[in-house]
Amino acid sequence: PSDFFLMSPTHPLREHPLVYHDGQFLYPVPGSMIWALQHRLEAEMKQSTSTAAKAWQKYEKHRADYLEAESVRLLKVALQTEEVYRNLTYSVVENGEQKTVELDGMVQFDHTLVLVESKAGTLTASARRGGRERIKSNIKELLGKAHKQALRARNYIESNEEPKFFGVGGSEIPFD
Repeated sequence: PSDFFLMSPTHPLREHPLVYHDGQFLYPVPGSMIWALQHRLEAEMKQSTSTAAKAWQKYEKHRADYLEAESVRLLKVALQTEEVYRNLTYSVVENGEQKTVELDGMVQFDHTLVLVESKAGTLTASARRGGRERIKSNIKELLGKAHKQALRARNYIESNEEPKFFGVGGSEIPFD
Protein backbone atom coordinates (compact mmCIF):
# COMPACT_ATOMS: atom_id res chain seq x y z
CA PRO A 1 0.00 0.00 0.00
CA SER A 2 1.10 3.54 -0.67
CA ASP A 3 0.86 4.46 3.02
CA PHE A 4 3.13 1.59 4.11
CA PHE A 5 6.25 2.82 5.89
CA LEU A 6 9.36 0.68 6.23
CA MET A 7 11.82 2.00 8.79
CA SER A 8 15.37 2.38 7.61
CA PRO A 9 18.01 0.30 9.41
CA THR A 10 20.35 3.25 8.90
CA HIS A 11 19.64 5.69 11.69
CA PRO A 12 19.68 9.37 10.62
CA LEU A 13 22.43 10.08 13.17
CA ARG A 14 24.75 7.84 11.11
CA GLU A 15 24.70 10.42 8.33
CA HIS A 16 24.08 13.55 10.41
CA PRO A 17 25.63 12.95 13.87
CA LEU A 18 25.25 16.53 15.09
CA VAL A 19 21.87 17.92 16.12
CA TYR A 20 21.45 21.71 15.99
CA HIS A 21 18.98 23.28 18.39
CA ASP A 22 18.60 26.76 19.79
CA GLY A 23 21.99 27.96 18.57
CA GLN A 24 23.91 24.95 19.91
CA PHE A 25 25.06 21.58 18.65
CA LEU A 26 24.49 18.28 20.40
CA TYR A 27 26.53 15.14 19.69
CA PRO A 28 24.16 12.46 21.07
CA VAL A 29 25.97 9.31 19.87
CA PRO A 30 29.72 9.50 20.51
CA GLY A 31 31.58 7.47 17.92
CA SER A 32 29.06 8.09 15.14
CA MET A 33 31.16 10.84 13.55
CA ILE A 34 33.46 8.41 11.70
CA TRP A 35 30.52 6.87 9.82
CA ALA A 36 29.23 10.27 8.78
CA LEU A 37 32.68 11.49 7.76
CA GLN A 38 33.36 8.41 5.64
CA HIS A 39 30.03 8.76 3.85
CA ARG A 40 30.49 12.51 3.28
CA LEU A 41 34.13 12.26 2.15
CA GLU A 42 33.31 9.48 -0.30
CA ALA A 43 30.35 11.45 -1.68
CA GLU A 44 32.53 14.54 -2.17
CA MET A 45 35.32 12.57 -3.86
CA LYS A 46 32.89 10.85 -6.25
CA GLN A 47 31.92 14.21 -7.78
CA SER A 48 32.77 14.70 -11.42
CA THR A 49 35.45 17.39 -11.08
CA SER A 50 38.87 16.25 -12.24
CA THR A 51 40.49 16.97 -8.85
CA ALA A 52 37.78 15.02 -6.99
CA ALA A 53 37.98 12.16 -9.50
CA LYS A 54 41.75 11.85 -8.97
CA ALA A 55 41.26 11.89 -5.20
CA TRP A 56 38.55 9.21 -5.49
CA GLN A 57 40.78 6.95 -7.62
CA LYS A 58 43.65 7.30 -5.14
CA TYR A 59 41.32 6.65 -2.20
CA GLU A 60 39.82 3.56 -3.87
CA LYS A 61 43.28 2.16 -4.58
CA HIS A 62 44.38 2.62 -0.96
CA ARG A 63 41.12 1.18 0.36
CA ALA A 64 41.49 -1.89 -1.88
CA ASP A 65 45.14 -2.31 -0.93
CA TYR A 66 44.26 -2.14 2.77
CA LEU A 67 41.52 -4.76 2.33
CA GLU A 68 43.88 -7.15 0.52
CA ALA A 69 46.72 -6.67 3.01
CA GLU A 70 44.49 -7.05 6.07
CA SER A 71 42.71 -10.11 4.66
CA VAL A 72 45.98 -11.90 4.01
CA ARG A 73 47.42 -10.80 7.37
CA LEU A 74 44.41 -12.13 9.27
CA LEU A 75 44.60 -15.47 7.42
CA LYS A 76 48.30 -15.66 8.27
CA VAL A 77 47.53 -15.18 11.97
CA ALA A 78 44.53 -17.53 12.01
CA LEU A 79 46.28 -20.32 10.10
CA GLN A 80 49.66 -19.75 11.79
CA THR A 81 51.72 -19.92 8.62
CA GLU A 82 54.52 -17.90 7.09
CA GLU A 83 53.74 -18.94 3.51
CA VAL A 84 51.72 -15.85 2.64
CA TYR A 85 51.96 -13.94 -0.63
CA ARG A 86 50.24 -10.84 -2.02
CA ASN A 87 49.76 -9.26 -5.42
CA LEU A 88 50.86 -12.26 -7.45
CA THR A 89 50.81 -12.36 -11.21
CA TYR A 90 50.46 -15.31 -13.57
CA SER A 91 49.81 -15.83 -17.28
CA VAL A 92 46.60 -17.22 -18.73
CA VAL A 93 45.01 -17.52 -22.14
CA GLU A 94 41.57 -15.91 -22.29
CA ASN A 95 39.57 -15.61 -25.51
CA GLY A 96 42.60 -16.86 -27.43
CA GLU A 97 44.79 -14.09 -26.03
CA GLN A 98 47.76 -14.50 -23.65
CA LYS A 99 47.54 -12.07 -20.75
CA THR A 100 49.02 -11.47 -17.32
CA VAL A 101 46.49 -11.37 -14.48
CA GLU A 102 46.73 -10.76 -10.75
CA LEU A 103 45.84 -12.83 -7.70
CA ASP A 104 45.31 -10.68 -4.59
CA GLY A 105 46.72 -13.25 -2.21
CA MET A 106 47.74 -16.84 -1.66
CA VAL A 107 48.16 -18.58 1.69
CA GLN A 108 49.73 -22.03 1.95
CA PHE A 109 49.55 -24.15 5.07
CA ASP A 110 49.97 -27.90 5.51
CA HIS A 111 48.46 -29.37 2.34
CA THR A 112 45.97 -26.60 1.85
CA LEU A 113 46.05 -23.58 -0.43
CA VAL A 114 43.81 -20.54 0.10
CA LEU A 115 43.35 -18.20 -2.85
CA VAL A 116 42.36 -14.66 -1.86
CA GLU A 117 40.42 -12.28 -4.09
CA SER A 118 38.73 -9.23 -2.66
CA LYS A 119 36.67 -6.25 -3.79
CA ALA A 120 36.62 -3.06 -1.74
CA GLY A 121 33.33 -1.73 -3.07
CA THR A 122 30.44 -0.56 -0.94
CA LEU A 123 26.80 -1.53 -0.75
CA THR A 124 24.38 1.01 -2.14
CA ALA A 125 22.06 2.85 0.26
CA SER A 126 19.04 0.85 -0.93
CA ALA A 127 20.90 -2.43 -0.32
CA ARG A 128 21.79 -1.28 3.21
CA ARG A 129 18.12 -0.49 3.79
CA GLY A 130 17.23 -4.07 2.86
CA GLY A 131 16.13 -3.79 -0.78
CA ARG A 132 16.25 -7.41 -1.94
CA GLU A 133 16.94 -6.80 -5.61
CA ARG A 134 19.62 -4.21 -4.81
CA ILE A 135 21.25 -6.58 -2.29
CA LYS A 136 21.32 -9.31 -4.96
CA SER A 137 22.85 -7.03 -7.59
CA ASN A 138 25.43 -5.59 -5.14
CA ILE A 139 26.50 -9.03 -3.94
CA LYS A 140 26.59 -10.36 -7.49
CA GLU A 141 28.80 -7.48 -8.55
CA LEU A 142 31.19 -7.50 -5.58
CA LEU A 143 31.39 -11.17 -4.66
CA GLY A 144 30.77 -12.40 -8.19
CA LYS A 145 33.83 -10.63 -9.61
CA ALA A 146 36.07 -11.87 -6.81
CA HIS A 147 34.73 -15.41 -7.12
CA LYS A 148 35.28 -15.43 -10.89
CA GLN A 149 38.89 -14.29 -10.41
CA ALA A 150 39.53 -16.94 -7.74
CA LEU A 151 38.08 -19.63 -10.03
CA ARG A 152 40.37 -18.44 -12.82
CA ALA A 153 43.39 -18.92 -10.50
CA ARG A 154 42.16 -22.34 -9.39
CA ASN A 155 41.64 -23.42 -13.01
CA TYR A 156 45.14 -22.18 -13.85
CA ILE A 157 46.62 -24.27 -11.03
CA GLU A 158 44.63 -27.38 -11.94
CA SER A 159 45.34 -27.18 -15.67
CA ASN A 160 49.12 -26.65 -15.46
CA GLU A 161 51.70 -29.23 -14.38
CA GLU A 162 53.92 -26.47 -13.03
CA PRO A 163 51.92 -23.33 -12.37
CA LYS A 164 54.10 -20.27 -11.92
CA PHE A 165 53.21 -17.27 -9.78
CA PHE A 166 55.36 -14.16 -9.54
CA GLY A 167 55.66 -11.59 -6.75
CA VAL A 168 55.79 -7.82 -7.06
CA GLY A 169 59.47 -7.73 -7.92
CA GLY A 170 59.08 -10.45 -10.57
CA SER A 171 60.53 -13.20 -8.40
CA GLU A 172 58.93 -16.62 -8.74
CA ILE A 173 56.91 -17.76 -5.73
CA PRO A 174 57.69 -21.29 -4.54
CA PHE A 175 54.67 -23.41 -5.31
CA ASP A 176 54.18 -27.13 -4.75
